Amino acid sequence: GAIFIGHTTARAADAPGCVDPTGFKRFEGSHIVLCNKKDFAEYTLQTGKLKAWNYTTKKPEFEGKEETEGKLAQSLYLVQPGPSSAEVFRNYKTDLTQRGFSILYEGKGLDIGADQGRVFESNGPGGQLVGYSPNAARYLAAQKDENGQRLFVSLYVIEFEGGFHGKITPAKGQVLVRLDVVTAGEIKDRLVIVTAPEIKAGLGSKGKVVIYGILFDFNK
Repeated sequence: GAIFIGHTTARAADAPGCVDPTGFKRFEGSHIVLCNKKDFAEYTLQTGKLKAWNYTTKKPEFEGKEETEGKLAQSLYLVQPGPSSAEVFRNYKTDLTQRGFSILYEGKGLDIGADQGRVFESNGPGGQLVGYSPNAARYLAAQKDENGQRLFVSLYVIEFEGGFHGKITPAKGQVLVRLDVVTAGEIKDRLVIVTAPEIKAGLGSKGKVVIYGILFDFNK
């Protein structure tokens, strides 16, 4: 059975400002050590094996991928010593499938790609903590349509082998979970219309006013 606890509020042990993505649970005895959030971002979801990693450009080449964009939440969980990456991964996968997610791709160990850790090391929280532990790694990509939005999930689970971080020192074999969630939907419209009274007020108080969104024909 799954051993998940499903609060979505921050816990005392979590890094400041870090909470579970809305609707997502965490493995029992884990806490968020690092996180990253963006209101809107482009995100390449890996849906196939990593064929190659370019060390110069720090770009991957996947056998399958999906270009997504939307609200991005990236969380790095540290699980208390004891569970294996296989156990933690199985619990996450079970929870996702029970919630109606479709698994787009999954793999483990070096079968995902020898440099799989580099993908997560170079994009999102964790750095070397997720970059240097490929042997017991597990990965899956999943998606679900929900309430007019499409959710994309990238899950990377490892058993720590090595890698330096200034503030976090996992024990050898301790499980780390990188959970990236993209919520794709309507982009919040941040363009504003400046009204005539606002123009007058701006000119009166500052002597200038900035107006966006006026388009001219070519050469006009």
